[in-house]
Amino acid sequence: MRWWDGVQWTDATQGAAVSLRAPEGTSLASPWIWLIVLLPLLPTFGLLFIDWQDYLQSVVTQPNSLTAQFAIYTNPAYLASVVGALVLNLLSILWAYLDAKRLAANGVPKPFSWAYIFFTFAGAGSWVYLIGRTVVLRRRTGRSAMGPIWAAIATVVVGFGIGIVVVVQVLGATAALVN
Repeated sequence: MRWWDGVQWTDATQGAAVSLRAPEGTSLASPWIWLIVLLPLLPTFGLLFIDWQDYLQSVVTQPNSLTAQFAIYTNPAYLASVVGALVLNLLSILWAYLDAKRLAANGVPKPFSWAYIFFTFAGAGSWVYLIGRTVVLRRRTGRSAMGPIWAAIATVVVGFGIGIVVVVQVLGATAALVN
């Protein structure tokens, strides 16, 4: 390969590019990606166990009480949900590292960097790592690795379903207070 210096081709050359193709039959399997994809759904289930009626009743009957206003933050289900999400986000860093190491051990040259999982803390969830991993695996092996992406889409759909149930619970508790 020769280099263009802006005016002409130079005499400097470089050897042929190194092939980043994985050997035929390289395994794309890793248990760590499934933990990254599926377990973040668990903390949302805690929101289903909050007694919204009791919380809203205390806020309405004691509007000037800070204890009533902030009671949601001391609710065990809410705390379990928040702490569980934080712990799982921190664990996803370890799982992404182990996933990248497993892929490298399986023969995938230069797998997608595990460090992209840090976008989880920027609000992107694990999507940046997940999509990047899928694209790199497709380029390195020629095979599709879309299973984790489809599972992640399913977890988003289930998460929306749980969110709808929580909204219905809150609206039902609010309607009970109005009547």
